[in-house]
Amino acid sequence: SQFKEVSLEPALIRQIAGRAGRDPVMYPEGGSVTTLFEHDHLSLKQAMQFGIKTKLQRAKFMPSSEEIRVLFEAKQKERSFKAAPTEQNEAALVAYESSVGYNDVHHGTTLASTLDEFSTKVDASSIFSMCEQRCLEMKILLEHVDETAPT
Repeated sequence: SQFKEVSLEPALIRQIAGRAGRDPVMYPEGGSVTTLFEHDHLSLKQAMQFGIKTKLQRAKFMPSSEEIRVLFEAKQKERSFKAAPTEQNEAALVAYESSVGYNDVHHGTTLASTLDEFSTKVDASSIFSMCEQRCLEMKILLEHVDETAPT
């Protein structure tokens, strides 16, 4: 036979099955999962009935590069408000700062410093923490982008 039978833990079965419905364009109602052989249907059904056995204490989080870009642009907007203190800009800045919870506008904003600030806020949460390794990798990349970006 060209197939090798292996036993999978229920958590791995659910993880694999969960990928079936992730594309909302192709599967707007969610996906479905089955087995290659009919005799495996019962095992699949049993594995899908189990839930998470432990209560989640904290979740790891990592923003996408697009989210960092949006945050960076928001910080740049803050800088431009401060750089040209007109009555209209001052009013807009006050409204913006109060809406996002910033008390101070940081000058010299870089992509890497934006990620650092975001990490600090996330790590201060009692629910979330940053994915340290991915955050470090992204920071190294962003520092390179900051160094090579035109000023």
